[in-house]
Amino acid sequence: MEKRQPDPIPFLAGLAFPGSCVVCDGPLPLRAARREPSGTWRRPRPGAPLCARCAAALAPEPGPRCLRCGLPLLSEAGTCMRCREADFAFDSAWPLWRYAGAAARVIAAYKFGARRSLAPFLARLLATGAARFPGAVVVGAPCSPRSLRKRGWDQSALLARELGRLGFPVAALLVRRPGAEQKTLDHDGRLANLADAIRVRGKAPERVLLVDDVMTTGATLSACARALKAAGALRVDALTLAAD
Repeated sequence: MEKRQPDPIPFLAGLAFPGSCVVCDGPLPLRAARREPSGTWRRPRPGAPLCARCAAALAPEPGPRCLRCGLPLLSEAGTCMRCREADFAFDSAWPLWRYAGAAARVIAAYKFGARRSLAPFLARLLATGAARFPGAVVVGAPCSPRSLRKRGWDQSALLARELGRLGFPVAALLVRRPGAEQKTLDHDGRLANLADAIRVRGKAPERVLLVDDVMTTGATLSACARALKAAGALRVDALTLAAD
């Protein structure tokens, strides 16, 4: 029988142009094509666009955390000073990181650089936090219609869908009406902008895990939680990649 020779084109495609890390711009490891039992060659699957060093740097914040916003505590016990006076509608929040350094760069690459290939990688990291809330249904916090038109996709909805692929129950329940972009407003402006801006499709499950990319003032997550509780949710916790 004549020995089948590998097609060099896919193989070379797996070796050339490996790409660069979205955090440090360093080269990513080469990924070779793999040969199927049939003898054909398959192009390499794309990996997360981060080098091993930068991926390892994205460890969750250590130490005790605030019971409300999830940020690391300094000298406080139980609840941070900001949350003692805050009127959040969600029951707790759990950010993986502070919005700084490697975390800020990878989120910016995902959200503003249109690196949607980061979604599976980020969802796997979020899954470690989602495991803290067994039985909760994952719901993405909707971005503004203006941001959706500008980017063409909803970053939180994509993270929620990826968590669904990892086995978590997911529901697309929240709709957001047009308004000013939250990042252009101060704290009071954000609250006013979101007043009655979020609605729920149908009835909410009893336990909800809100997923978003970054928690800044908590206004968006709080508005979502308020709408979900009005629609029947008994408890709403929040899970974010970072807190600013």
